[in-house]
Amino acid sequence: MKKLAILTSILALTACGGGSGGSGGGAGIGGAPTGNTTPIIPEIGGATAVENVAFDGDYVVSTNDKGQIIALAETWETPEGETNGVTYHVVPETGKISSIEYPDGENKGVLEDGAVQLYGRRAGLKFADFGMMYVKTMVSGYETEATWAPLLAGNSDKEIQTVNGTNSFTGSAVAVIGSDITDGSDVMITNTDDANLVFNGTTGAYTLVMDFTKSDADKWYKVRYNSATDTTGQNIAFSNPDNVDIDNTFALANVSEPISMDDMGYASVSVNFYGEDATASEATAELGVYDLEGAIGNTVHFHSTFGGKVAQ
Repeated sequence: MKKLAILTSILALTACGGGSGGSGGGAGIGGAPTGNTTPIIPEIGGATAVENVAFDGDYVVSTNDKGQIIALAETWETPEGETNGVTYHVVPETGKISSIEYPDGENKGVLEDGAVQLYGRRAGLKFADFGMMYVKTMVSGYETEATWAPLLAGNSDKEIQTVNGTNSFTGSAVAVIGSDITDGSDVMITNTDDANLVFNGTTGAYTLVMDFTKSDADKWYKVRYNSATDTTGQNIAFSNPDNVDIDNTFALANVSEPISMDDMGYASVSVNFYGEDATASEATAELGVYDLEGAIGNTVHFHSTFGGKVAQ
């Protein structure tokens, strides 16, 4: 068994509710998933981690001799300077979370469901991986807590710090969309194989496009993110060019004009590059925004991960 250090810029989207579906908490994402939201996507074939995987965040991952994830451990330092953590044990063939190991003295939740889903193989990546972790627990016997956390991973030996020229990476993306509505909260998970990242190595500016209107699961918007430049701030735009049907629970009020991310209460974005001989051949990215205005007077939250490679 290999034990590999992981660092992950992971944001957990969490909500609490009663055992029967409950009420959403604050700006979190929770409630019962809707539509085609099975945590394991069949095309992936389970948790297929790349060898020597290293997540970007305070995690430790354990893999078997096939490079498949068998455990994810979230670690932190206590006020007394000791290392503590929660370990999620994973069935390598399916990616299902089989049990949760809590440290002594922590509020222990009873595992109801959970999975690690990785899309690196689907996007044809060799040095990196990306996806989501989903965990649903029952706390104190009556309160359900559901968490969706974006995951980015990569072989640190293959990470590229300096990208030269303009590069285009084509691949796949997965997203969790949450909706805070009057009677609780709800979640939709979607994915697409129509995604692209264009990075300008000279200026550091980049554009990430993920077209969830082309999803083979529940359809959402085409998302376009533009990073900040010398003259403009970062912005994000949502569109529906083919007028696909989108569930009103997750529909947005503003799909015509780009939205400045500098004015948002919360926004998260990161990008990483991997390859050989100092040449970037693969890229991963994470993009999340909270507190979008929904179409039915609700609030919508969006978090995604992307992985792609340069065309051969």
